[in-house]
Amino acid sequence: MEIIYSMKSRFSLEEFKRFVWAMTFRKKSTVFKLALFEIALLVIGLIIDNKVFVGFAVAYPFAIWFIRSRQIKKIYNSNGLMKDAEVEYTFYEPCFSSNDPSGKSRVDYEKLYEIVETKTNMYLMISENQGFMLKKSEMPDGLEAFLHKKAELVGSKEKK
Repeated sequence: MEIIYSMKSRFSLEEFKRFVWAMTFRKKSTVFKLALFEIALLVIGLIIDNKVFVGFAVAYPFAIWFIRSRQIKKIYNSNGLMKDAEVEYTFYEPCFSSNDPSGKSRVDYEKLYEIVETKTNMYLMISENQGFMLKKSEMPDGLEAFLHKKAELVGSKEKK
């Protein structure tokens, strides 16, 4: 197989945080449900004039952020093998491979669960919560467009 693109990326705490938050809020229904819950708490608190409800409605998002951030850091620090590891990706036409301290992986694009894109990253998901993290700033020219084409393949597979 001919190598089309290759890149290296570091598995840092900052990148892991971006990944977890992107996966948490990638579905608009999750954001909608959280916002609806917040509004309901606030409205109920104002209607019954209960400062505890209003205070909880205001504090709840901050509590979620604080608790989740601590969990993310704990998970990252518990994985000594991948902590600050350099991951090398090689892209071919039918598949890509990953080489990191935990081993080598090869994944056919058509077997991907989903390709998620944010402003700074692309995530090649092999399941709902597991994937490969690619920083756009480290991608060689043309790789992002190549992955967009592969995302169409993954998207068309879901529609069948």
